[in-house]
Amino acid sequence: MDNMDKEPTFIPPQESASKRPDFSRAVESLQRMSVRDIGFLDIVSDLEDVKERAEGFSEEEKEKARVALKKILIALPPWRRGANFVSQNLENLAYTPEEQENLAMLRAETEARQAEVEREVAEGASPWLARVKHNEQNALNPVAVGFYQMPDGQIRTIFGSRYFQSKRQIKTEGLFFGGRSEDKEVNLLSTKFQAVDRSEIIRSPLFDLLPEDLRMRIERGEILVTGEKDLYDLSEPEIENLAASKDISAVPNHVENKIANAGKEKQYYLLYQSDYHSDETGRTGVLMAIEDGKAEPVVITVGDKQFVLEIKGCGKKGGGFGRMHHRTGRDIITGGAEREQAVNEFDRLSEMADDDAPKAVASILFDNHGYQQGYILRLTPSTIRASYSSNEVYPAIDSPEQVSEILDVYTQELAEQVFAPNPKILDRSSHSENILLWGDGKHTFTDFSDHVAFSDTHYPHEESHGGYMTPRQMLEYYIKMVEEIPGYQAERDKKLFLQSLKTAFAQKGYNVSLEENEDYAGITKRLWEGGIAYQVFSARRSNNYRAEGVVEEFRKSVTDEYHQRELSLASEQDFVEKYESGFQKILTALDILQRVEADSSKMSRIRGLVESKDLPGLLKNLDQIYKVWQEGKNLNEDEKRNIYEAISYFSGLEYTLIRVVKRYLEHEHDVIFSAESSAPTGEQTVVGEARKEIDGKMQELETTLGNPQDLFRKFTDPNWVKSFVSLNCYHQ
Repeated sequence: MDNMDKEPTFIPPQESASKRPDFSRAVESLQRMSVRDIGFLDIVSDLEDVKERAEGFSEEEKEKARVALKKILIALPPWRRGANFVSQNLENLAYTPEEQENLAMLRAETEARQAEVEREVAEGASPWLARVKHNEQNALNPVAVGFYQMPDGQIRTIFGSRYFQSKRQIKTEGLFFGGRSEDKEVNLLSTKFQAVDRSEIIRSPLFDLLPEDLRMRIERGEILVTGEKDLYDLSEPEIENLAASKDISAVPNHVENKIANAGKEKQYYLLYQSDYHSDETGRTGVLMAIEDGKAEPVVITVGDKQFVLEIKGCGKKGGGFGRMHHRTGRDIITGGAEREQAVNEFDRLSEMADDDAPKAVASILFDNHGYQQGYILRLTPSTIRASYSSNEVYPAIDSPEQVSEILDVYTQELAEQVFAPNPKILDRSSHSENILLWGDGKHTFTDFSDHVAFSDTHYPHEESHGGYMTPRQMLEYYIKMVEEIPGYQAERDKKLFLQSLKTAFAQKGYNVSLEENEDYAGITKRLWEGGIAYQVFSARRSNNYRAEGVVEEFRKSVTDEYHQRELSLASEQDFVEKYESGFQKILTALDILQRVEADSSKMSRIRGLVESKDLPGLLKNLDQIYKVWQEGKNLNEDEKRNIYEAISYFSGLEYTLIRVVKRYLEHEHDVIFSAESSAPTGEQTVVGEARKEIDGKMQELETTLGNPQDLFRKFTDPNWVKSFVSLNCYHQ
């Protein structure tokens, strides 16, 4: 008889536990695992083991498994592999029959609400408003996660899981912001008042609407920062106890009890959003007051509209301010904001005129051990961003329908910015994570500190992480960053994107022609010449623009000790001698390169420029010389070194003395020439005069570069440079 014909072995019940495999190993492994390990270790293999053996568990083993599995569901965001596996495969083991019945009822109610949401959205309602309208607090939406201003102007609290995702389609190459996590959590953080040094308050009239106790402490030189307690956070013992419960409302009830026990006297807390299990990125929270056992947002009414009070730069999740970290190409204190950011944010918010839009309250500037820090108080109608997902109150943002919705918002926001009374554009922050939504289809871009006015005197300037930042460069980044919209697919959505752009610009009175086969630079060029360049020209003219950033960048370059030494800037005589010597060395270098370069006519042409001491011509061809040198064919080490020194002198000369001014004039030439094509009829003469002025400046620069004495006298005099880059066309 073969094995298939053998009778199955009967194992009496009392012997089964010792005869069958060890069913409890995986369960005990999960029980022993800390919450942190559950979050970061791969526990799916243990869960698969539980699933495979679950039918043979005794009642005692089932209870152990239930507690271990429920611990996972409490500790992890629902989309994490472990929690998702339990939900999909082991929910009948994680919950008692009574809990499963209650869950089924809640899910049926959720489905009914979702059906109503879908019906309203199909009829034209905002997908965010529809979800907020039907949002309810229950065991599936246990805690307050944010706020939303309804069309009637009233603030509504929104409830959900404390975990959510904020999605962006970021390519890893050329990333400005470094790595980021999509997984987020909501915190309810305690606060403390902290005295700051040399406090300066920039305030709007809305400052007087702050709670009196908060206003008085700020006026005394204190700020409210995060403390060390998070009422939404659950400790290891808390999670163990809640996992043992057989009530699906155990978690929300426990959090409510924590809030109720926080104290009867008023205390300030912050409803705060941060990276899941990380303390590196958060710095903004909505002010909450806990009093008589209840947590409520501090709501401020302006006219007939309600707002919540948001504090930016209020500290990190773990309390207070942390170490310096690299963010957006610069070092910034963890949990804080820079002084410059706080000033710019206040200015940009103060320009917002709509009665339901975000508003400036105050920016506080202070010294933190030499670090110039900022702290921002603003009124906001909402905490919902267009990138938020993975929570009942947020839509599936990467669906084709939602991509279409966000594309309309994205293009409208560009047109609103560049055609505003004080036109501006976002500096590389134009992603959907910064699109704020409220009411029935209302929206704006946040990160107001990154809104750059076209008349901002600090621009253009060089930035290590973005290049030469001009309005045109920022526009190109804006157009490229459409690809960060979750779910955006160029082959499917580019046509819709271009149509949305054309519609948004047409609504502002500008008709632009955009072709689907054009790349981002081509689209940028059409928008630039189709109206935006004129907006830059007009804004600078209206605000008596002076290129202060250019002057400061030049000053730093020309006064640098290394540059002074390398170019012999101590005296005119030393400079001219080194200049003449530089031409002699480059001639010698060309003699050598003509010997090794197959295309000797190229070197002969460049030699003619050098012999006539045509500095502009030489600088334009310096890369050609460098390329031949780099190939290094038939060159000995001495020849390589001498050629490199000759190239380096002129490269340094251009970088230190010429680059800043020349690049700025080229930028203004682009602004003014491009503005001509879209300037109103009445402004054509003004733009024409500006064109003559910039042409004259470009010619004067060429003439100056041809005379080493003039080059030294003018380009070592910051006052001359300041005057030279100040265009009369911008000073009415």
